[in-house]
Amino acid sequence: MYIDELKTIAQIIDFGNKKFSKADLFFYHGTDNAYDEACLLVAYILNVDLLTGCLSMEQVLTLQQRKEIIDIFQYRIDKKIPVPYITNTAYFAGRKFYIDERAMIPTSPFAEIIINNFSPWISTRPKNILDLCTGSCALAISIAYQFSDCLIDAIDISEDALSVAKKNVELHSLQKKVELRKSDLFSNIDKKYDLIVSNPPYVGYQEYKRLAKEFYYEPKLAFVAEKNGLSIVERILKKSSKFLNDNGVIFIEVGSYAKNLEKKFSYIPFTWVELYNGGEGILIMTKKELEDYF
Repeated sequence: MYIDELKTIAQIIDFGNKKFSKADLFFYHGTDNAYDEACLLVAYILNVDLLTGCLSMEQVLTLQQRKEIIDIFQYRIDKKIPVPYITNTAYFAGRKFYIDERAMIPTSPFAEIIINNFSPWISTRPKNILDLCTGSCALAISIAYQFSDCLIDAIDISEDALSVAKKNVELHSLQKKVELRKSDLFSNIDKKYDLIVSNPPYVGYQEYKRLAKEFYYEPKLAFVAEKNGLSIVERILKKSSKFLNDNGVIFIEVGSYAKNLEKKFSYIPFTWVELYNGGEGILIMTKKELEDYF
């Protein structure tokens, strides 16, 4: 199709959809299909915020706009860069976040749990919360919106990730509610919490080698863990009880590694959160359960 034929937004999105569908692309980082990726890139070029506005499908594009959109479509195909890294924008739990290659793109099913205020898993609104391996800080910030009177410590071992997190805390004006701290898990923590959440690295080296090219733009430090992906999860489980208040609970995402965890700790009756919007592998444990089993 010649550029002169791609006059409207609808036509150029359809063009991008067809191009992406035929290309060797992997859709995961915020979308699961070619059409939505085309929409996101068109909105980026046109400077349309999809949270507050929308694309007018019959809008006629200028020649310059069409050229820029076609170029960015081709860039996505050639480089295999995830769209959020191209646009420096990620959407999580209904809000917009800054993102770049220093931190993982927030795509966790934790969003569903957060939006539902962790119900029915917790009955008392948590005051003090810890986000382990915060990355972009999307989890901590989303939780801060849900619980207006909470204080959150968001920690990460990566200074690069904490730089991205700082931009997001400032973007959402939550400096008084979210404190960022560099720490190797609990090594720099000296208090107890009502709620701990964590989306740690849990992918084994062998699986990492088989991932789509898009994933290799994300920081390996935030992805891969030893012991077939479970080393960091195991450290969290063994140490977290000391950092929970008496009625405290912890939520940990292990994704498709849930079966591996159950196999390794076959004597533990893990409780897994039922997710209705997709995703898998978020476990919940109380302080007492952690003390009993670890």
